[in-house]
Amino acid sequence: MSKSLAVAAGALSAVTLLVVCAGAGAKQFTVQTCTTEDRHAPLGPAVAAPNLPSGWEMAWSGAVWPETTDRCSVGDRFSLRAPRGGLPLAPGDSIWVRWTAAPGTLLMRLSATWAAVSDLSPDRGQGTGQLSAATDRQALLAQNTPLSVAFGVSNAPPFTASVLSARWFELRFTCLDRCATNAGETFYAYVLSARFDVDDSSAPVGGLTGAATDAQTWSRSMHFILNGADVGGGLARAVVEVDGADALEIALSDPRGTCQDIGPDPAAAQYAAAQPCPLRIDNGSLDIDTSKLPQGRHSVRVLLEDAAGNRTSIFGPVTRTITSSDAIGPGSDPALRGAANGDGASDLARLSAHWGRRGSRTLLVSRFGRAHVVRGRLRTADGAPIANAAIDMVSKTTAVNARELTKRAGPKTGADGTWRVALPKGVSSRDVTFRYRSHVNDTIAAATASVRLRVRAGLHLTIHPRRARQGQAIRFNGRLLGGPLPRGGKQVVLLARASRGGWVRFNVVRTDGGGRFRTTYRFRQAGATVYRFRALSLSEAAYPYLAGGSNVVKVRKA
Repeated sequence: MSKSLAVAAGALSAVTLLVVCAGAGAKQFTVQTCTTEDRHAPLGPAVAAPNLPSGWEMAWSGAVWPETTDRCSVGDRFSLRAPRGGLPLAPGDSIWVRWTAAPGTLLMRLSATWAAVSDLSPDRGQGTGQLSAATDRQALLAQNTPLSVAFGVSNAPPFTASVLSARWFELRFTCLDRCATNAGETFYAYVLSARFDVDDSSAPVGGLTGAATDAQTWSRSMHFILNGADVGGGLARAVVEVDGADALEIALSDPRGTCQDIGPDPAAAQYAAAQPCPLRIDNGSLDIDTSKLPQGRHSVRVLLEDAAGNRTSIFGPVTRTITSSDAIGPGSDPALRGAANGDGASDLARLSAHWGRRGSRTLLVSRFGRAHVVRGRLRTADGAPIANAAIDMVSKTTAVNARELTKRAGPKTGADGTWRVALPKGVSSRDVTFRYRSHVNDTIAAATASVRLRVRAGLHLTIHPRRARQGQAIRFNGRLLGGPLPRGGKQVVLLARASRGGWVRFNVVRTDGGGRFRTTYRFRQAGATVYRFRALSLSEAAYPYLAGGSNVVKVRKA
């Protein structure tokens, strides 16, 4: 660790960081920007234009117009630089980037991967500047030039803090006296990823209108008119509650496409926008598919939920008869339901599913090409096993607009109610849902359980020749190992590193329809060294895999 980095780390640890609890009932959501925390998935541009949903904004004071680049959309970084060779910065001039929480929300915690450097030296008559990291409530870091700090890169821990509830967080460079711009690097900073945990204390408000509100029998699709408003993260979904339990979630209108939970944990909402969901819905449509609800006479309530999970009842509770001509399940005529599915079949069954032999893990992140087993158990409400029961299996890849594939009467439970399914090698990222129908003719499941599999992309890379001289070209041949592939192929990033230093991107190629890619590179640098090359597939909505890399290939340059 460099001396300046150690000073920065010490300054951070010296700050008193406090956690202030939100009011009773307040909930939280997380905003991730530029790339996900593991830097595998790009989350779209952060500062490339004003009013981007990320929450970041670049600004400056004085006559200095800073330079900025934004490569977040390709899984890289956004950066801020003081211009070189221009007019000196006057005392008090600043350039900064600031992330601002949505109105109605407060920043409570942050974790960021970033770095900054400035070689301004007062000993050389270049002036003095100051780097600061702060919220509107407190200073988190302050260091004068010359400086070099890094958090979350070069094996350093990320910049992490629980803070006094704040409206914004910023990284700022301020000139303390006349700062030259003909220095090697007056000031340069970049951000690779940033996570902000915010409190959202306001529940949404709204109501349902329309003829469906008076209907005593719900059948087929029930159409309501929804009006709602929120202060904070925005309106995310409507929830239909039957007999006091959640029975159906309905996503609401999302014009910007930012109201989608991007996190792996369904219990912790994560978005790629500071204010992810719409704040108002006026005369919107809410259609409830009764075939997805328990049939019969039930107490029904409709709740409006915001991005953080705050809920408000907007209809009911009322008692309604739910009957769908296409739905058969608990509450339907026994003559229509057919034989019982399993020994001890029950409408109040409990179904579990998890990865591996033990535990309750429902999310699995895996390398490409591995086989995995899903296990579970089917029991009655009082814990008795349901044996010899067939479980339906529904699988859907994470590719955008992917179709659900359903296999009825899939795995079968044993005498103790346990069951297992082995997924073959080479499967892509997918969500798999298991459904238990208590009678063979039912179309409504009595119990469901889900697991998620996220697979890193697999690639194979070869290079010929493996020894080369200055001016000589080497040929790259590679292949993506998994499918299905997007139409027109998939982008692959090629990276290189010398004997010293980190990985550097030097080319982006596109595969053909079979996943193969090829290109050439000609050495123009003088000097002998050993280069390492690899290929990287970044996450894309149309390709159902996490980011993943190839094998590393060494090439010796004479």
